[in-house]
Amino acid sequence: MAGQPNRLLRWALGLAAVFGGVVVSVAVRDFVSSLLLRFPILGLGVSALLIAFSCFAVMMVTKEAVTLRRLARLDWLHAWVAVALELQDLNMAQTACAKLLALYRRRPKAR
Repeated sequence: MAGQPNRLLRWALGLAAVFGGVVVSVAVRDFVSSLLLRFPILGLGVSALLIAFSCFAVMMVTKEAVTLRRLARLDWLHAWVAVALELQDLNMAQTACAKLLALYRRRPKAR
Protein backbone atom coordinates (compact mmCIF):
# COMPACT_ATOMS: atom_id res chain seq x y z
CA MET A 1 0.00 0.00 0.00
CA ALA A 2 1.52 3.29 -1.13
CA GLY A 3 1.41 6.31 1.14
CA GLN A 4 1.35 9.96 0.24
CA PRO A 5 4.48 11.28 -1.46
CA ASN A 6 6.84 13.07 0.85
CA ARG A 7 6.90 16.84 1.14
CA LEU A 8 10.03 17.29 -1.00
CA LEU A 9 8.50 15.35 -3.89
CA ARG A 10 5.28 17.37 -3.68
CA TRP A 11 7.26 20.60 -3.78
CA ALA A 12 9.31 19.36 -6.73
CA LEU A 13 6.19 18.34 -8.65
CA GLY A 14 4.51 21.65 -7.87
CA LEU A 15 7.53 23.64 -9.02
CA ALA A 16 7.78 21.52 -12.18
CA ALA A 17 4.11 22.23 -12.92
CA VAL A 18 4.65 25.97 -12.43
CA PHE A 19 7.74 25.89 -14.65
CA GLY A 20 5.81 23.99 -17.34
CA GLY A 21 3.00 26.53 -17.15
CA VAL A 22 5.43 29.41 -17.54
CA VAL A 23 7.10 27.77 -20.54
CA VAL A 24 3.77 27.10 -22.24
CA SER A 25 2.45 30.61 -21.55
CA VAL A 26 5.63 32.23 -22.94
CA ALA A 27 5.41 30.04 -26.04
CA VAL A 28 1.75 30.93 -26.58
CA ARG A 29 2.49 34.63 -26.08
CA ASP A 30 5.31 34.48 -28.60
CA PHE A 31 3.11 32.61 -31.08
CA VAL A 32 0.24 35.08 -30.80
CA SER A 33 2.58 38.10 -30.96
CA SER A 34 4.23 36.87 -34.14
CA LEU A 35 0.84 35.96 -35.60
CA LEU A 36 -0.44 39.47 -34.87
CA LEU A 37 2.54 40.96 -36.70
CA ARG A 38 2.33 38.69 -39.76
CA PHE A 39 -1.44 38.22 -40.12
CA PRO A 40 -3.29 40.82 -38.02
CA ILE A 41 -6.81 39.48 -38.62
CA LEU A 42 -5.83 35.89 -37.86
CA GLY A 43 -3.88 37.09 -34.82
CA LEU A 44 -6.93 38.95 -33.52
CA GLY A 45 -9.04 35.83 -33.99
CA VAL A 46 -6.55 33.69 -32.08
CA SER A 47 -6.33 36.36 -29.38
CA ALA A 48 -10.12 36.37 -29.03
CA LEU A 49 -10.11 32.56 -28.73
CA LEU A 50 -7.43 32.73 -26.02
CA ILE A 51 -9.41 35.33 -24.11
CA ALA A 52 -12.56 33.20 -24.36
CA PHE A 53 -10.62 30.12 -23.22
CA SER A 54 -9.19 32.05 -20.27
CA CYS A 55 -12.66 33.25 -19.23
CA PHE A 56 -14.05 29.72 -19.35
CA ALA A 57 -11.07 28.39 -17.41
CA VAL A 58 -11.63 30.99 -14.67
CA MET A 59 -15.33 30.07 -14.53
CA MET A 60 -14.49 26.37 -14.22
CA VAL A 61 -11.97 27.01 -11.45
CA THR A 62 -14.51 29.17 -9.61
CA LYS A 63 -17.15 26.45 -9.89
CA GLU A 64 -14.72 23.84 -8.56
CA ALA A 65 -13.75 26.11 -5.66
CA VAL A 66 -17.41 26.52 -4.72
CA THR A 67 -17.87 22.76 -4.96
CA LEU A 68 -14.86 22.11 -2.71
CA ARG A 69 -16.24 24.61 -0.21
CA ARG A 70 -19.57 22.75 -0.18
CA LEU A 71 -17.72 19.46 0.34
CA ALA A 72 -15.82 20.97 3.25
CA ARG A 73 -19.13 22.00 4.81
CA LEU A 74 -20.44 18.46 4.27
CA ASP A 75 -17.36 17.06 6.00
CA TRP A 76 -17.97 19.42 8.90
CA LEU A 77 -21.63 18.34 9.06
CA HIS A 78 -20.58 14.69 8.99
CA ALA A 79 -18.31 15.24 11.98
CA TRP A 80 -21.11 17.16 13.74
CA VAL A 81 -23.55 14.29 13.19
CA ALA A 82 -20.98 11.76 14.42
CA VAL A 83 -20.62 13.70 17.66
CA ALA A 84 -24.41 14.00 17.98
CA LEU A 85 -24.76 10.24 17.55
CA GLU A 86 -22.03 9.52 20.03
CA LEU A 87 -23.57 11.83 22.63
CA GLN A 88 -27.14 10.84 21.73
CA ASP A 89 -27.98 14.56 21.65
CA LEU A 90 -31.27 15.35 19.92
CA ASN A 91 -30.64 19.11 19.80
CA MET A 92 -27.31 18.62 18.00
CA ALA A 93 -28.96 16.24 15.52
CA GLN A 94 -31.74 18.74 14.81
CA THR A 95 -29.19 21.51 14.34
CA ALA A 96 -27.24 19.33 11.92
CA CYS A 97 -30.41 18.55 9.99
CA ALA A 98 -31.28 22.24 9.77
CA LYS A 99 -27.78 23.08 8.55
CA LEU A 100 -27.97 20.33 5.94
CA LEU A 101 -31.32 21.63 4.68
CA ALA A 102 -29.88 25.16 4.56
CA LEU A 103 -26.91 23.90 2.57
CA TYR A 104 -29.13 22.44 -0.15
CA ARG A 105 -31.96 24.99 0.00
CA ARG A 106 -30.79 26.91 -3.08
CA ARG A 107 -30.06 23.83 -5.20
CA PRO A 108 -33.02 22.98 -7.45
CA LYS A 109 -31.91 19.36 -7.95
CA ALA A 110 -32.01 18.68 -4.21
CA ARG A 111 -35.65 19.65 -3.71
